[in-house]
Amino acid sequence: MPEKVVRKRRAKKETFMQGVITLIFSQMLIKLLGLVYTLYLTNREGFGDKGNGIVAAGYQIYAMLLTISSIGVPNAISKLVSERIAVGDHKGGHRIFKIAFATFAMIGLVGSLLLFFGAKTIAVRLVTNSRS
Repeated sequence: MPEKVVRKRRAKKETFMQGVITLIFSQMLIKLLGLVYTLYLTNREGFGDKGNGIVAAGYQIYAMLLTISSIGVPNAISKLVSERIAVGDHKGGHRIFKIAFATFAMIGLVGSLLLFFGAKTIAVRLVTNSRS
């Protein structure tokens, strides 16, 4: 096997492993920050059990929406863009990205507005906790 091909494969493996290591460390940092925030919030004076109950009620809705939003759509869009770029259609890949970005920005904006203006209704009817 030619030396050039071997070097190219090795560089590709190293780049992939660097990406994996970066993702691992970023996830560890996110978990650590979440732990610090949770410890601070639960031990904050004046917050108490009632405050933890309110946060837990809101977190259930947040976790559900986060799960729905990250089911597989980002991977599907990434795959579509990668396919276009692989065949040399950079404009098509950029177009897919722009359309997806605009679509999800609008969905995010509408969802945020619904949550902001409908917070009281959600708290009373869905969560059954008027103080959340």
